[in-house]
Amino acid sequence: MSYRNLSPSDEPFLYATWLRSYATSDHAKRLGRSYWEIERRVITGLLKRCDVVMVCEDDDFDHIIAYMVFEAKGGKTTIHYAYTKMLYREMGILSSLIDAKIDLSSPVEHSHTTVLWKMASKKLNSQYKGE
Repeated sequence: MSYRNLSPSDEPFLYATWLRSYATSDHAKRLGRSYWEIERRVITGLLKRCDVVMVCEDDDFDHIIAYMVFEAKGGKTTIHYAYTKMLYREMGILSSLIDAKIDLSSPVEHSHTTVLWKMASKKLNSQYKGE
């Protein structure tokens, strides 16, 4: 698997998977029908200021397997969202991505809690920053 930066052609996939996969979260349920519009604006703002790493097949950079949206600032890293396609889950892809891209010697926090993140964050002892 290879890592690359987000390209404009990836954005529809990122928005769709983030919005759909996070729609069942407690946060989304609290927002109700306004979730889709509010979260879309959150994503847009994060993409303007954060690093985004896409995980792809070695021989096909257009075949996205996973991604992570994060920012390192003030001596800590905030992972805002991470997504892995269903077929590739429980294969250690997110853990490998975190190991490769996140400075684990500094504090790590997260802003969006998902079931997958709950599993992955145990390794990091990640602190919840809030949505």
